Amino acid sequence: FRSGDNRPLETVEPPGGGTREVDFHGLTVDAAVARLDSVLDQALRDDITTLRLIHGRSGGRLRSALHARLGELSVTMRVQIDPRNPGVTIVTL
Repeated sequence: FRSGDNRPLETVEPPGGGTREVDFHGLTVDAAVARLDSVLDQALRDDITTLRLIHGRSGGRLRSALHARLGELSVTMRVQIDPRNPGVTIVTL
């Protein structure tokens, strides 16, 4: 938890409500893919249009697994690496 904030670090709601940020650091590939499915389901129910998936710059296996799963789903309109931070993938739903 962040100091003075009781939300878990894994999911952060930036101001504006149309974007959700999710941190996958420390998860196994299988756990990250399962979490992604849960996050996508919740985002669709909450009318979230953009996800920022934080996998880390050296998260090659994690990033690859998340991108592979996103490629299997029809709800993803666009998937791209954040041009300002290669450790983040931006997903448009």
